[in-house]
Amino acid sequence: MKRNQLGRVVVGIGVCLLLAATARAGEKAFDWKRYSGKEINVVLALQPWSDFLKPKIPEFESLTGIKVHLEVLPEDQSRQKLAIAFTSGKGEVDVFGSQRHQEGIKYYQAGWYEPLARFAKDPQYSSPDFDVSDLSAKAIDDATVNGGLIGISLYTDLELLMYRKDLFAAAGVRVPQNFADLEDAAKKLTDKAKGVYGICLRGKGAATTTIFSGFLHGMGGSWADKDNNPALNTPAALKAFDYYGRMAREYGPPGVVNYHWFQCQNLVASGKAAMWVDSTVQASALFDVKISQVADKMSFAVFPEGPAGRKPAGGSWYLSIHSKSKNKEAAWYFIAWAVGKENSLKAQLHGIPTARISPWVSDAFKKGDQHPDFTKVIVESIKIKDTPSWGSPWVAGGEMRDVIGAVVVTAIEAGDTKAAADKAVAQIQSIREKSGEKIVQK
Repeated sequence: MKRNQLGRVVVGIGVCLLLAATARAGEKAFDWKRYSGKEINVVLALQPWSDFLKPKIPEFESLTGIKVHLEVLPEDQSRQKLAIAFTSGKGEVDVFGSQRHQEGIKYYQAGWYEPLARFAKDPQYSSPDFDVSDLSAKAIDDATVNGGLIGISLYTDLELLMYRKDLFAAAGVRVPQNFADLEDAAKKLTDKAKGVYGICLRGKGAATTTIFSGFLHGMGGSWADKDNNPALNTPAALKAFDYYGRMAREYGPPGVVNYHWFQCQNLVASGKAAMWVDSTVQASALFDVKISQVADKMSFAVFPEGPAGRKPAGGSWYLSIHSKSKNKEAAWYFIAWAVGKENSLKAQLHGIPTARISPWVSDAFKKGDQHPDFTKVIVESIKIKDTPSWGSPWVAGGEMRDVIGAVVVTAIEAGDTKAAADKAVAQIQSIREKSGEKIVQK
C-alpha cells in the first residue's frame, strides 16, 4: 500500500475500549491459550498496515502465549527472502504476506500456500471476532485460487472515479454512470487552453495494467480464455485498448505515457484535472490541504459500468500460512487475531481502509468520518461481486505487466493496437512456456 492513506479519523478512547471489552465478552468460550508456548515466524512487507500492527504484537503474545518473531522488510526484499525460505523447504516461515497479482499464482503453483478454509470456518480455530462472513466479497475472491482460500486480505483497494464536483456543476455535467458518460464528461471538461484536462489515466507501461483491468473486463474482455491462453487480441479487448488509449490521449495531459499514479495525483491535486480513475488508496492525498489545492472540491463515484457490467478491478496484500509450517494452528491464531473485527476497526480508525464490511458501517467510524461520500463509494464497491484482479492470471506476473503495458502505450499513441496485441499474445505464450506453465493448444 502506498504511503498516502484515508484521512485519520479521531474518536474517543472510551469508544475503542468499549468495543474491545464487548468483543472480549463475546469470546469467553474461545480458548486463546490453546497453543501457548508455540513460536511463529512472521514476514511482512513494509506498509502502513505492518506499521500499525507491529506495536500490537505484545498484545497477541499476552492473549495467546504464542511468541511472535516478526520481520518487516521493503516489498522487494520480503519477496526475495520468502523465495529463498520457501525453496529451501525447511518451513522457516509460518505467516507471510503476498499479492495475487504479483506472486500469488507463482506461489500457488509451487505449493507454498496452506489452504485456509478449514481454519476460517471452524469455530475451534476462529473466534467470534474473526467472522469470515464479514469479509467483503472482493476480499474473499482476491485470495481464492482454484476454489481454495489461500489468504485473508489486509485492506480494501479497488478502482473508483474521483472527480471535481465544482467543475461538474459549472459545466452542468452529470456524474458518469457508464463508459459513454465518462468520455462525454471528459470531452466537455477538457480545456487545454486553460491547462485543465478532462481526465487523467496512468500511461506508463506496466503501471497502466492495474487500472486498465477494469476497462478490459467492463468491455467484456478478459486477460485469458477458458484454457488460460491470452485473450488480449479479441474484439472486446481491442475495444478496451482503443477506448483507454483515446481517453488518455484526447482528454489527458501531454506526455501521459510517462504518468504513473503519482503524476496523476499531482495533476489532480494542483487543480489541473477534472477526473481521475485509480485505486482507493491513492485518493486520500486529495483530502490533505497541505498537498491538495482542491481538497474541498473533490467527490467520488463507483467505477463506471461498461457493456459487460460494472467491474472495478482490485487487489490487496493478504496474510497466508506456508504449507511447510510446523505451527500452522498457531499461525492461524495470529492471522485470525490480526485481521479480526477488533483490529480491523482499530486499523480503520488509523486510516487504513480495511477489507471488512463492519468497520465501514460502525458507529465508531461514522461518528468521525469526514468524507462520507468516499466511504459510501467504497462500501458500494466492495459489495460488487465478480470483480476482476488488478493483474493477469499467469505465473510471471511482473513480465506480463510489461508486455500488456506496451499494448496500452501503443493505444495511447494511436498506433496499430491489433498488431501490438497480437505481438503481446505471442510474447505471453513464450514467457508462459519458459516459466513451465502448461499451455493448452487451440
